[in-house]
Amino acid sequence: MISSLSQYGNQCQHQSAGSTSLDTEEQELSAHNSIRLSGKETKLMKLLMLHNGKPLSTSYIFQKIWSGEEGVDESVVWIYISYLREKLSAINSDLAIAGEEGKDFKLTLREEP
Repeated sequence: MISSLSQYGNQCQHQSAGSTSLDTEEQELSAHNSIRLSGKETKLMKLLMLHNGKPLSTSYIFQKIWSGEEGVDESVVWIYISYLREKLSAINSDLAIAGEEGKDFKLTLREEP
């Protein structure tokens, strides 16, 4: 899977994998269509794209995105993975997020039926 980054200064604003791109400044995910993401969804998608094709544990994701927040536990990772899966489908992305609740997740190319 090919992934690319565009930089503005030292901050990465655009990432892409497959036919899908992420604009972190605008919090927008695009493929055939585009959709807005929440702040946490944007951070999670960016993390998955940075580690494109590599498995990330639920605890690693939780530490990177929700570290220091009170009142949340690792189950929030599954919830946000579910949100991103729906949004990837909504924009007809060729990407999918593989993995199961409480286990490792990774960004992959969607398998053709």
